[in-house]
Amino acid sequence: MSASFPRHEIPVLTLETFPGREIAEVLGSVEGCVTRSRELEPRADLSEILMVTRQDAVDAMVILALRAGADAVLGLRFDTSAISDGASEICAYGTAVKLAEQG
Repeated sequence: MSASFPRHEIPVLTLETFPGREIAEVLGSVEGCVTRSRELEPRADLSEILMVTRQDAVDAMVILALRAGADAVLGLRFDTSAISDGASEICAYGTAVKLAEQG
């Protein structure tokens, strides 16, 4: 498993604004969640597994943003919760926006 710098069809930023661009329309919040089994044994590759799992959640969020017609997702955040003794849910969420035309 090899993690690399993520690329998406639209920009995904942790910022609340898009530098150099105006927001034309706020389409609403988008969320992508994935569920993974929790392993209780220590693992050397756990950090990489977590990074890939977060990326899967972002990918799911981007799909919803694209379906809404978004040009970007702003305010990216993550949330993690235990949903059972053996599984965790990782969610990526943000605000889908349409950007104003550059003029």
